[in-house]
Amino acid sequence: MNRALLSGAVLLLAIIGAFYYFVDIRGHETAAEKEAATRRLVADFDHQSVRTITIEPADGPLLRVCRSGAEAAWRVESPEVVEADPEVIRQLLETLGRLTAGDEPFPPAEDGLIPYGLAPPRLAVTVTGEGGGQLARLALGGAAPFGSSRYAVVRDTGTVGQVSLAEVEAIPATLFDLREKRLVRFRREEVRELRIEVAEQPALVIRRHGDSWEIVEPLEFDADRELVGNLIWELTECRALEFPDEAESADQLSIPTFRIGLTMADGSEAGARFGAVADSGDSVIAAGDSGTVMKVDTTILESALRPANRWRQLRPFPRYSWEVDGLTVAAAGIEPVSWRRVDDGVWQREDGLPEGWAVPEETIREALDLLTGLKACGLSGIDDAGMLEAAALEEPAYTVTLSGGAGETLTAESLELGFPDQAAARLSASCSGAEPLLCGIRPDGAWIYVINESGRETLRAILETLSSGGPGTEGPTAE
Repeated sequence: MNRALLSGAVLLLAIIGAFYYFVDIRGHETAAEKEAATRRLVADFDHQSVRTITIEPADGPLLRVCRSGAEAAWRVESPEVVEADPEVIRQLLETLGRLTAGDEPFPPAEDGLIPYGLAPPRLAVTVTGEGGGQLARLALGGAAPFGSSRYAVVRDTGTVGQVSLAEVEAIPATLFDLREKRLVRFRREEVRELRIEVAEQPALVIRRHGDSWEIVEPLEFDADRELVGNLIWELTECRALEFPDEAESADQLSIPTFRIGLTMADGSEAGARFGAVADSGDSVIAAGDSGTVMKVDTTILESALRPANRWRQLRPFPRYSWEVDGLTVAAAGIEPVSWRRVDDGVWQREDGLPEGWAVPEETIREALDLLTGLKACGLSGIDDAGMLEAAALEEPAYTVTLSGGAGETLTAESLELGFPDQAAARLSASCSGAEPLLCGIRPDGAWIYVINESGRETLRAILETLSSGGPGTEGPTAE
């Protein structure tokens, strides 16, 4: 075909495609956008320019929140002067920006907006900017007779639409809704030290080292990072259930039951103090950095008030299985065999054996799940050769090392692991019950681990395979 004709055909097809897009597809999109705009309840506005939000509930006091600038903090100015919850304000502005009537709006009735509960509205929200200029206004009426929706005035047209109740749930209608309810404000990843002070007891100090935590006072040992992480998470999520009268609650906090202090990466501090538990037992008086007194859920007490020894790391491998990228297994009297994850889901021997020498990723993943899931039920009383032999640890069946990270963040934990006679192991440890056991020696002593029977036998079989170098010993695995 003539090159000029071919070029012309390509150009013609491009023109037809562009015409189809802009006239047909884009034209329909534009029409749909215009139709949706007629159902918008609130006109578009710039959230950064908002300075005041006034909420007028029909059955409550007028609420007003203000800020002096785009980066300034929000404060409730009426009916009381208190801190506002920035997340509630953000959700409110986002909700106003996306509200649309579910059906085609219709003109008011013969007697106006009264039948819809819109004269006056049941709830009105007015948003103003610098200088008091109105940016947006929403008026909500009564519930529609059918479905879960409320009547609302559509923008400046004066027509009436219906909006889903679920869409307007984020609109605060009380002072409690608007108030800042966080007990302590900090970023979890910035915490470097945790201090728990209980009346008439030594302070418990837990310090972060990389991805792990260590108890440094009143004892020194590794802390369970899961327990520490849970407490820090609960502190960030701790919210006021109610705000009691501060004068009446002052005595309950004058001598706190306990305190929690946090030190951040930049040296700044945060924390909270806790007082009396309510008679009902479901809340406790507390105050954070702001000094605001509130009642919070007692769940925080269960997480924080535990003896120092209960914070101890009971897992021999305190990491998650997906964090592990190196595994070394040494059977008694045999040179160790090391495996490394070279790609997601691919593990290879580190000594460069032929490609056929490999263990399926599922096999190693199962071993890692079992090893990282081990948790001690007690510190063994093993203190002489006879008891070590009874617990199958005089010559451990396997030494297992897990590693993860790279460069300076590389960490590794090792465990000498035995499969003891159940009765002998129980005699030497503070464990009870009928579950099978493993016994392991860590740098801080000999520990007994509970594992279910199938897990124990599966782990033994996998470790035997890994320590021998692969599924076979005569050559590459069969295809």
